[in-house]
Amino acid sequence: MTENKLRTQVGIVGAGPAGLMLSHPLHLEGIDSVILENRGRDYIESRIRAGLIEQWASDLLVETGVGERMQREGMFHNGVYFAFGGALHYINFRELVGKGVTIYGQQEVGKDLIARRLADGGQILFEASDVSVHDFAGRTPKIRFRHGGSDLELVCDFIGGCDGFHGICRPSIPAAVLTPYDREYPFGWVGILSESPPPEHELIYAYHERGFALYTMRSPTLARLYIQCAPDDDIENWPDARIWQELHARIGGTRELTEGTMLQKGITAMRSFVVEPMQYGRLFLAGDSAHIQPPTGAKGMNLALADVRVLARANLRILSLRAQRSAGALFGDVFAAGVEGTALLLLDDPAISSRSQLQCL
Repeated sequence: MTENKLRTQVGIVGAGPAGLMLSHPLHLEGIDSVILENRGRDYIESRIRAGLIEQWASDLLVETGVGERMQREGMFHNGVYFAFGGALHYINFRELVGKGVTIYGQQEVGKDLIARRLADGGQILFEASDVSVHDFAGRTPKIRFRHGGSDLELVCDFIGGCDGFHGICRPSIPAAVLTPYDREYPFGWVGILSESPPPEHELIYAYHERGFALYTMRSPTLARLYIQCAPDDDIENWPDARIWQELHARIGGTRELTEGTMLQKGITAMRSFVVEPMQYGRLFLAGDSAHIQPPTGAKGMNLALADVRVLARANLRILSLRAQRSAGALFGDVFAAGVEGTALLLLDDPAISSRSQLQCL
């Protein structure tokens, strides 16, 4: 099979929120990118994952032109409830800090970003297999993969590793370079998706002698519910009747809980993982490829968007400044932009004609 070469400025591995949201603002500034995704489009747009979007992140989606449907269909929350002692206690974010949160599924964010990228002529190659990253320690990174029956090579200036915790980008960095921080918690979570209205229009975090529980939602008719369990528990030990019994008990009668058909259920281990640095050469990690956290913290999608907001700015700065031959202007603009980790990268950039120039900075 012949190997065909493609060329882009930023090659992105992964079409989750991180990869899609990295590609979109780059496009708005005239930077080309290609996204490679090993799953099909239907999978990305239908798998129900995270659903809580922080104020700054929803503002970002609106500001970049992909938040219109979210504004129409999202569920906007001013605060959160804590249930303990047989009562609900409300914390009003809007009154305290002037901000709230939006409930809008990760799969819906994915739909909006995919539709926008394709409408803008963006390249998303779904069902790309055998993906591997190469030569990212040098000036010309490459991504090799198989798509549509052909072996392909994507040559780029930078690689965005947005392929999740189990992806190929982080393991491709030399292990000696990375420092992982990993913590496993002494409990797990039974998580269910129920075809039923949530017990309250805003989230309820419940503290109970039987264990913790979270009552949240994905829509007005889909409840997302969690129950604390033992870390080594098995979902076979949790028939539907037991799950509903525990959920009723742990909400403590503070709200009526409507039972419905369970569309999904499973046990998730509670784990936090962070690796540093998030950059090696011209390979940058973002989202779950660099860090994961327990789902009940509602941080996964928000941290992914935060990562790529910084990463997009870094790529924009470097790509727009590489054509300049003034080392002083190049470094001055980069540092003024607050882009971390780019100095060593730029040392090897052809825009710097000699290392002696650095002595003047």
